[in-house]
Amino acid sequence: MRLLVILCLYCSSAVALEHRKSLYPIIPQQDFSGYLQKVIEQAAENTNIYIAEGTYTTCKTIRINNVKNISLIGLGEVVFEKCDKDYKNANYTLLKAVGVKGFVIDNIEFKGGMKRHGKVIDVRSFKKGDYHWDNFGVHFLGAEDLTIKNSRFLNFGNTALLITSDHNAVIPNSEHSKLSLAEVLVTENRVNSRNVIVSNNLFKNSYQVSTTNGWGKGAKAVGGVEDITFINNTFENLRGCLKLASRVQVKGARLQGNKFKACSGIQIVSYSDVSILDNQFEDIDGWVLSAYPNMANVNKSKGNQNKIVPYPIGWGNISFSNNEVNSAKGGVRFQASFAGEQKARDFVSGIEIKGNTFNKVDMSIYELKKRKQHGYIIVLSPGDYSTRKNKVVFKDVTVSNNCFSLHKDVKGLVNVRKLAKIDASLHADNISSPSICRHTK
Repeated sequence: MRLLVILCLYCSSAVALEHRKSLYPIIPQQDFSGYLQKVIEQAAENTNIYIAEGTYTTCKTIRINNVKNISLIGLGEVVFEKCDKDYKNANYTLLKAVGVKGFVIDNIEFKGGMKRHGKVIDVRSFKKGDYHWDNFGVHFLGAEDLTIKNSRFLNFGNTALLITSDHNAVIPNSEHSKLSLAEVLVTENRVNSRNVIVSNNLFKNSYQVSTTNGWGKGAKAVGGVEDITFINNTFENLRGCLKLASRVQVKGARLQGNKFKACSGIQIVSYSDVSILDNQFEDIDGWVLSAYPNMANVNKSKGNQNKIVPYPIGWGNISFSNNEVNSAKGGVRFQASFAGEQKARDFVSGIEIKGNTFNKVDMSIYELKKRKQHGYIIVLSPGDYSTRKNKVVFKDVTVSNNCFSLHKDVKGLVNVRKLAKIDASLHADNISSPSICRHTK
């Protein structure tokens, strides 16, 4: 294992790289991005790059391409921050890595530009005109065996951490003519980010953390991340929160032991085999969990008001277990697939909601009139099922051993009005308590 050390001499006067007893100085006031980029590019495989304590400014994107088994490790308080703190001028990605394998980020703080008139803006106070969508934090495209741990992501107007697949996962255009659109979309996985662990990090005052690849539809659509784990992280004061979304089907996500506070909950789109357990939710400004089909995969043909999915992708097998919810505007919602979205079937299956505590879930995500009609903590929504008549749209749904307290405007734990379309097992061991719900797990 090779070692490189980036030294912050006297903490403020100079920065240097120590390697083979040679020193290569750099002045802190200069843009650090090109220097670090060069260090990483020149590092051999299986190298640990240690960053000495200090604040390092970046005036443009740190770009990392096609490196293997490189670790960036902070020694003490290490901060990478954008040189212009004004939210209108910080419209670039702080660090962008493409095609990396075995990459590690450990104990580094990433700071974006979220100041207006010299004061840090609270991202939850943003209005429509305030958004600057290129104000990213750390962005990975096509990453395998990636680890991000013990780090902090603060003050980004868009996504603090974005991990997704890149366009190299798409079949080349020259090959498209040999296949039908359906064959292109079904035979090619289009996912080249996998085996990602995100642990013991803080994400604060940013828009969200996401796996969404918003570039390309149809044959150019790209997936998210296969087998991704979020464990023991804190998501606090985010405009969104955590969004696991993909334009194509992906499998494998585990969210365990995380804290979600003052944000908009978890969104899941086109992910299967998802486990959400032992997490804490507080002051959630939306659904604690919302799983739904990807509208980007839906066409609306001229003269036909039914939503039509041009190719099947399939999603399901989602478990929400042993979580504690304390104060939220919405509970847990699953919205059924559109007709034709699922592979080999027309329903979502394998939904498990068990052993959770729901306290102070007031369902104010709905206006009062709608709340009195639809205000259940757990919502199984048939969605647009007009083309399926009385077909089942959910199957193998289990709701058991949950403890909940009902707000005065909340109708109950789970909606069961559409029994013709929901094959659910609702156990009698769900407990309602008029006081603060203390569930024994």
